[in-house]
Amino acid sequence: MFLVVKAVETVFGDHRSKVKVAVLGFIKELFSSGVENCSAWGLVAYVFREFSRATSRLETGNLSEREAVAETALQTLCLHVLDTLDVSASGMTRLLWPRLLQFVVPAQYTGTLVPLSRCLRELVERQERAEEKEEPNYLCYQERAKLPTPQALLVRLLVLACSPYEGGGHGAVALQLLKTLHRAIHRAVGIPWMAQIPSLLQYLEGKVSAGRGLI
Repeated sequence: MFLVVKAVETVFGDHRSKVKVAVLGFIKELFSSGVENCSAWGLVAYVFREFSRATSRLETGNLSEREAVAETALQTLCLHVLDTLDVSASGMTRLLWPRLLQFVVPAQYTGTLVPLSRCLRELVERQERAEEKEEPNYLCYQERAKLPTPQALLVRLLVLACSPYEGGGHGAVALQLLKTLHRAIHRAVGIPWMAQIPSLLQYLEGKVSAGRGLI
């Protein structure tokens, strides 16, 4: 599998749509079958990188209609791959934590916040269960990565939460992630946030429900 992954990585620089779709399809199939080691991290990073690249191209407004459709479809495929990531599959915990944290802060990855938040929340839940059972905590695995500082995480998530209905409604997701990552931000905020964030989420959900009722 290591050699197969390396072979796929050789075409990362090929920007033809058919090649990108094929690579993303391979990544999806690989992750559905489980990953035994961290050699496949480059494949995860590829999904985020291609989503960011498609977003940048669409924002330029210089694409033909056909090109815009292709980039939008690529974005959708990237999100589908991230949606299907199963953090409980063999090797996934070791593969994804804490590396996924590096995609929370940069603005170009905002569109991936929903599947990214799901993965991170599930990973933290697995960590907490392992601690309760006094099992080996594989989530402590660290590898060189451009991880955000606690201050950067806090500021980014608060900014998203302060505009809760923008970007498809990322405010609630940001608050959920803020609650989940409280230990990565500061140990003193856990208890207050456990009480306050659910109330904020309930308020946002109530506003969304009220808005739907007016449609």
